[in-house]
Amino acid sequence: MQRTVAFLVGIALLTACSSGGAPPASQPPAVSGIWGVQLGSGEILGGLGLSNLKYLQFNANGTGEVFAVEPSTNVLTCVPLLYAALNPNMLSISSDAVGVTLSSTELFKLEKLSDTSIRLTNTKGTSQTFSKVDAVPAGNLCDTANVTAKLENLAVSPSSFSNLVNDGTNLRVADQNRKVQIIQPSTGAILGAEDINTSGYDEVITMQGPTDYWAHCGCGGSEDVARFKAGVAPSDTINTQTDLSNSISVRAGAFDGTNLWLGGYSYTDRVFRMLKINSAAEPDVLLSSFDFKIDLQAITFNGTELWGLVGYQSAALVLIDPATAKATRTLKLPEASDGYYRGLTALAGKLYVMLVLNSGKITILAIQP
Repeated sequence: MQRTVAFLVGIALLTACSSGGAPPASQPPAVSGIWGVQLGSGEILGGLGLSNLKYLQFNANGTGEVFAVEPSTNVLTCVPLLYAALNPNMLSISSDAVGVTLSSTELFKLEKLSDTSIRLTNTKGTSQTFSKVDAVPAGNLCDTANVTAKLENLAVSPSSFSNLVNDGTNLRVADQNRKVQIIQPSTGAILGAEDINTSGYDEVITMQGPTDYWAHCGCGGSEDVARFKAGVAPSDTINTQTDLSNSISVRAGAFDGTNLWLGGYSYTDRVFRMLKINSAAEPDVLLSSFDFKIDLQAITFNGTELWGLVGYQSAALVLIDPATAKATRTLKLPEASDGYYRGLTALAGKLYVMLVLNSGKITILAIQP
């Protein structure tokens, strides 16, 4: 709300300064409605962190929505926007994009080509022509996540890269004091904590069974992960460079019941990469890998389904088909106005998403996929 108010105040001041007390300019061409990309590269909103634009929705009250799809992953983007007319031929558009922490604002030249066609041009000179449509096609709409419960303002301060994990019964998250807090999923009650200070690996990304953690150190390139029990030295380590010859900076992990999956950024190939590993073998065996153009903050298996978390404030859950490396569903999460999304785990058929609050506490959402 504060960001929205600040945006509108700024627009009002800019408009007042540009008018210099002159009579109000004539109203710009009406842009209310839904507009589909007709011509252009799909990159006019690149300055807002958005690409592959498909549709823009402008509501009469100055709000709207952006609809885009990343073609290599099929991940949908459905994020809110604010817009204002600075003069008859200029729009200001502000939006939070998936994967972008802070909102941005851009100016666009507006041209009315006909009653059902407009052209927008950004400050770099890139133009796109839009045709008015009755509705956004179903294939470009994000489903809204079905939030069934909220565990709010839990007194846990997660460590820098820790994920929300589970032991098959309760939720867990590693905190900044190198302790794993155990959380009852039905009430949010803190049931206790386990000390992981002896492991050397603080950033817990997944669990294997009820007692074993997989974590990385959150240091250097974070190319390696370790499996350990609380208070016990690691029983297994995997270095993605020396053991798998496929170096990634590990940020996400999940165990599918048989194999370990790691996700992270390949600095060599400059892409987010997923690795499927037989961690029971010695040496560890890389079974398969695939690249995913959009960074995943966290991953989890809900049964046989691989889910990932993308975005921070405007975030979404994506169901990924490992065989095609494409998303088959996108679930839009509620806007995070007082923090950002980070953790994801699946327990008893539900997805649990961790929201790190600006206060240093966390809120956990239970979602029925």
